[in-house]
Amino acid sequence: MINSNRISKNFIILSFLMLAAMVSNSMAANFDTQCSDPDVVRCWGFDDISTVSSGLTDAWYNPNGSYRGEDRCENGTCKTVDTAIKASGNGSLRMEIPSNSYADSSGSWKGNFSDDLSVQFGEGEEFYTQWRQRFSSSMINTIYTNTDGQGGWKTIIIGEGDRPGYHASSCTTLEIVINNYAYRGVPQAYYGCGSGGGFQESYGNYDFKLQSAYDAGVNASPRYCLYSTGNSDSTRPLPGCFPYYPDEWMTFQVRTKIGNWGQPNSEVDIWVGREGQSSTLLISQRNVVIQQEVQGASKYGKVWLTPYNTAKNGNQAHATAYTWYDDLIVSRKKIPDPIDLPRPSSPSNVIAR
Repeated sequence: MINSNRISKNFIILSFLMLAAMVSNSMAANFDTQCSDPDVVRCWGFDDISTVSSGLTDAWYNPNGSYRGEDRCENGTCKTVDTAIKASGNGSLRMEIPSNSYADSSGSWKGNFSDDLSVQFGEGEEFYTQWRQRFSSSMINTIYTNTDGQGGWKTIIIGEGDRPGYHASSCTTLEIVINNYAYRGVPQAYYGCGSGGGFQESYGNYDFKLQSAYDAGVNASPRYCLYSTGNSDSTRPLPGCFPYYPDEWMTFQVRTKIGNWGQPNSEVDIWVGREGQSSTLLISQRNVVIQQEVQGASKYGKVWLTPYNTAKNGNQAHATAYTWYDDLIVSRKKIPDPIDLPRPSSPSNVIAR
């Protein structure tokens, strides 16, 4: 005999699950859909070396500090388009950190928000930067030695755009940088090259949160990503923090809202997500003081992708490390989390070259 109550209950559960899936899918999109949004100002898919080579910068060194060419890197280059490992499309940008290399082992890739330099962001405006990144386990697990300070590798620099006749540096007062400071194994961030500070929140009388918006839960010990834990616990990744995960495509997104230059009224939010999962808000900073590099002229308009490893000791032997970048997007509004589905080669009117 058919139990109508059970059928009704199962129907309700199935309907709820279908609705939840629809809501979840509405919050996410594949790369082509993301880039077709009218608020998106630029996308890079890194599918072909010929389309990204103009943004590549060179930096390779011997242990004695002299230029060493490309001979130490796999397939003759420290930067290449990897067609075997990618988040979507035909390829991704791979950077290599070989043994016995110095801070700028791989150079960088850089791109303006528009080729004609017309898209830049200044006072009273906001923009979002999203990208996918993958890290080899050797990159996350290696504790590199440094010639000075605590070191740490970067992942991205969001900074000043070029102007006609002027090429902006990657080290400016308005830059925002995501990094792995002190090799804690967790995403951290700071702003202003030599003039700003870290995105941290005071906690108690003598401590602060390295990931100001992240809560590991009431059952976690420690519950928060604390600076003091790094001093008392050598475990990596640092307990209580949202970590970098090896061998999967993580999603990163940075919201930058500019108030008034030099005034404590700018805002920065940073979300990070694991592959196939929704992103988590890790850092939410208010009252940020962002300074113009050149008064009356500098605006946000350029991004650098680089594993630059501050003060890295070139005499250290270590396993070769890799990081991959893909699906970089700049938008005027928040970008949905990506759907991890394969896609065909994107039409040229979708992927900015």
